[in-house]
Amino acid sequence: MLHLQVISVISVFFVITSIICFCLKTHPDLRIPDIDTEIKNTSTHALFITKTTTRAHPAFFYIEFVSNIWFTVELFVRFLFCPKISKFVRQPINVIDLIATLSFYIDWALDQAVTGANRDTVEFISIIRILRLFKLTQHSSGLKILIQTFKASAQVNLTEIYKCLQKEIIER
Repeated sequence: MLHLQVISVISVFFVITSIICFCLKTHPDLRIPDIDTEIKNTSTHALFITKTTTRAHPAFFYIEFVSNIWFTVELFVRFLFCPKISKFVRQPINVIDLIATLSFYIDWALDQAVTGANRDTVEFISIIRILRLFKLTQHSSGLKILIQTFKASAQVNLTEIYKCLQKEIIER
């Protein structure tokens, strides 16, 4: 039983680490400028250096890489030893885990292929990884209650929005 608790603690550590990493890599002070250089062969031999974009510090990539190795191995082991594969693929937490893990590898592959201003579009894909917060619900009953509260309030809010829209349509 102790080994399961250790695995659980390691999993929580990597979830929290990846989420903190995700947040920190967007902070302007922790980003590196992509410097574009332009050398013009004129009589003045001018050299222009312009800062157009920034990117995350490479250390964040390595932290996320190690974290995603853990998530990949964890997902693979859970899949390998699940009693019913059909039930495994229908559980929302497993779908979220798969999508979040795949988004890292897709982001990594696209980052190698895309440069310049298009890099911001690639970084947008990494937002999917914030869904890993839902993995923490496996380890905390307080978070499970919070998720249930969000679900309940979302249903009430959607009902109210529907009623408002319906009223607006009727009045027209």
